[in-house]
Amino acid sequence: MQFDKETKPAESPSRSLEHATDLDRPVYGDDAPVECPPHTTESKLITKIDFRVIPFLCIMYLLAFLDRVNIANANVFGLSEELGLSGTLYNNALVVFFVPYVLLEIPSNILLKKFKPHVWLSINMFGFGLVTLLQGFVQNYAGLCTTRFFLGVFETGMFPGAFYLIGMWYRRHEAQRRYSFFFNSTTLAGAFGGLLAAAIGKMGGIRGYSGWRWIFIIEGVLTVVVSVFFFFCLPDFPEDVKWLTDDEKAFVSARLRADQGSSAAERSITVRDVGRIFKDYKVILGGFMYFGLIVPAYGYAYFAPGIFQTYGYNSIQTQLHSVPPWVVAFAFSMTIAFISDKTRHRFGFAIAAICVAITGFAILISVHDNTPLQTFGLYAVASGSYTAMPIIVCWFNMNLGGHHRRSIGSAWQVGFGNIGGIIAVFAFLKKDAPKYIPGYSISISFIILSGLSCLAYAIACWSANKKRDRTAGESVLTQEEKTELGDMSPDYSRAMSSNPDPKILRRCVELAKEALDAGDDPFGSVLVDANGNTIKEDRNRVNTGENGDGKRDGTLHPEFTLARWAQLNLSADERAKASVYTSGEHCPMCAAAHAWVGLGPIFYVSSSAQFSAWLKEFGVERETKVKPLSINEVAPNIPVQGPIPGLDDEVKALHKQNIKRSW
Repeated sequence: MQFDKETKPAESPSRSLEHATDLDRPVYGDDAPVECPPHTTESKLITKIDFRVIPFLCIMYLLAFLDRVNIANANVFGLSEELGLSGTLYNNALVVFFVPYVLLEIPSNILLKKFKPHVWLSINMFGFGLVTLLQGFVQNYAGLCTTRFFLGVFETGMFPGAFYLIGMWYRRHEAQRRYSFFFNSTTLAGAFGGLLAAAIGKMGGIRGYSGWRWIFIIEGVLTVVVSVFFFFCLPDFPEDVKWLTDDEKAFVSARLRADQGSSAAERSITVRDVGRIFKDYKVILGGFMYFGLIVPAYGYAYFAPGIFQTYGYNSIQTQLHSVPPWVVAFAFSMTIAFISDKTRHRFGFAIAAICVAITGFAILISVHDNTPLQTFGLYAVASGSYTAMPIIVCWFNMNLGGHHRRSIGSAWQVGFGNIGGIIAVFAFLKKDAPKYIPGYSISISFIILSGLSCLAYAIACWSANKKRDRTAGESVLTQEEKTELGDMSPDYSRAMSSNPDPKILRRCVELAKEALDAGDDPFGSVLVDANGNTIKEDRNRVNTGENGDGKRDGTLHPEFTLARWAQLNLSADERAKASVYTSGEHCPMCAAAHAWVGLGPIFYVSSSAQFSAWLKEFGVERETKVKPLSINEVAPNIPVQGPIPGLDDEVKALHKQNIKRSW
């Protein structure tokens, strides 16, 4: 991608510079560029989606998790004593919830797609709200188990359905913050539930009902009321919503296809589809990653209030002391999510969070007479567990291409993972209080299982990407076949833990500025070996000439120059393992040269489509001598990553300066 000097300013720019954004760029849908509608910008459109999708899903899941774990708060106010739950009967009541919750995850996600999210999710929300309300009137152990069973029936679709829906709205590098914010509705529910229980518990005796009954009644009524409102507010899939215009829908769909490939074949999911999906062992690994974390997560959610009570607090103090760990967990998780999205990295952050949780359990196992240190251990458990889970779920879900694979895969991960809830409720028994050594030990074991599964999944993704790189361009699949295959398509690339070196990208922009200062067009490139070391770098020299003799040579693009140098100075194996970093996507000439000499991956800051949009924004019309094709349209076998955000605003500013100078 290079700037052609034969340009002229248009009489009226299509969009004023003051209202421009570096996100404004066309994306490709069905191989044709789809530009962001002129009445908005991409950043404004994403913000619009955020406000119409994320808050409603967060509130929905906050209420679902609150209704699921408020039994722990109710137990502090005497539920077990009033219903005569001795021995493991309380634990049995907890585990009944997980039977339908595990078994019905996949059917629920299939029905979600059939009935549309706003219908299916709001019906289920009304159902679990009503069951929670009825739980406040149970008179015995059998009644409690019955309500817990039906609570599991209605809650089964909330979590995987919402995660699936988020994945159908956002690109992979945008998803982690949204996933974590949604997931951390659980931490907000834990904090809110403790505060609410502390207040509601004081209502004991009103109309003859105990305080624990009022917890279920009030929270159940709240959920029922909100569910009616949410029938009209919950979002559907991008192609179905009424609050986007047709051109906005086209752009949203195109930007998702550009990031993930075609997202769906709009036909029903069959048993054959399900079987084919489970033949992929990476799907199985995704379940084990989540399964290992559910044990400590539910162990904390169901038993933390009781653990705090063993430290000598009364009922109200116990509820209030259970709040801060949830708040800290929310802040920690959101901070990690922001960094994870910025760096486009998942594996390392998941492992780091897992280590935090292990540290917390290690403290709880080894320290028994130091309440402040034990409390710190509980903080670490909550922060580590509830940070690792959304990273793992996001990583797995965003690596699943297509409606079918994402619908089934997300439901499998959550459904299988929640078997860990059954283990969790029997890991923490009354007879083990107050030290709970078996529960803490079991939790550490399962966290380690999750960490090992993450490592295996990362290796599997790396291996799959390498295989795709070797066989890229060999398949002759139709677009429909690629859609059916989803992330198993040969041209799908999984989000891996490795990322382009930001320092080298920064150097490319510095070279582009050097080119601009020298009187050339602002483009810079760096050739890097297999170990990440710089071999050669260059800048654009189309005006000054390679030897500074002032003769114009339109072929002296840095990418083209590096390709010629590599052909003369590197072996075929060295060229294949080398990467090219560049400030702007290769033009067709440079892409062809790159392919002909056999160089490896390309990482670029700004795309040809962005550059064309910028010229239009600057009010520039240019004679098109060469069609602005993407790299893979010219050389389909080259692994490409870009545009890589973070420096494109600086690149845009350089081009703006170059345009002003040319006037």
